Amino acid sequence: MIGGGGFAGLSARRALRLAGFQNMRIIEKGGDFGGAWYWNRYPGAQCDIESHCYLPLLEETNYVPTMKYAFRPEIFEHVQRIGKTFDSIRMPYSRLRSPRCVGWRKKPNWQIKTDRGDTIRAKFVVQTNGSLDRPKLRRTGN
Repeated sequence: MIGGGGFAGLSARRALRLAGFQNMRIIEKGGDFGGAWYWNRYPGAQCDIESHCYLPLLEETNYVPTMKYAFRPEIFEHVQRIGKTFDSIRMPYSRLRSPRCVGWRKKPNWQIKTDRGDTIRAKFVVQTNGSLDRPKLRRTGN
């Protein structure tokens, strides 16, 4: 089971498949894959890292970014391209809109229960949810 459907989750699934693992699921809290780029939909959202460095699996998906610093639509399209190219976004390989795990146990395998009612058994769990999955508010002043 892979927790997170952004670049890290999709890249992890691809790497694990290359290593011989076949039966994997991605659990994603959003309604689609994309990680931070699914949620960040404000006008002008853009990456502050050069596209050729930031976007993973460019050669593997035969894609060349159109701009040095990609905007959100292009980044989101690339996440979708990765999922489609490596067959990650089809069921039963994924569970969307599963915001959080409400329980788990490890005896001898993991049993993950989501708040939408899914129960998933897994030998291994890989968490790829990034640090940008929740906004951080800071208090300013004294």
